[in-house]
Amino acid sequence: MEGSQAPCPADLKELPSYRSGAIDAVSDEEFARLLGHAVPDGSWGNRLDANDAICQLYYAKSRMARWIYRILNHRLDKSMAKGEPDLNLLFIYNMPFRGIGKMTGGLVSQYMVDGLVRAANGHFFGGLGQVLSGFFRQRKTAKKAEKMK
Repeated sequence: MEGSQAPCPADLKELPSYRSGAIDAVSDEEFARLLGHAVPDGSWGNRLDANDAICQLYYAKSRMARWIYRILNHRLDKSMAKGEPDLNLLFIYNMPFRGIGKMTGGLVSQYMVDGLVRAANGHFFGGLGQVLSGFFRQRKTAKKAEKMK
């Protein structure tokens, strides 16, 4: 199939690794030229958010969240040792917190997910209150929706 003649967004003379296709040889300087700004350092901000994976509970400030991490990690290690990894557990382990709301079919709202993350970040009672108020708010909304059917 014939390609288009779309203009190249970058000057390939300044990007020899990209021009040659040797992407494993791209230097930080070359990548920064392509980005148009400095390469982010990739460091973590020391605070969990809804986009972080559940396996990052390892870094949580809450003891309970770290305890949950240890349980998940132990179960995962146990299934791997058997030679039959638990794919459901692997999925949950690597899923971002926001995925909790998506995989519960509306039972858990994003507000409740934010409460869970808040609790994991060391604000246990504030996060728990948010989860509980979100639960009752979600239940009320579900009842309204049921009546409208």
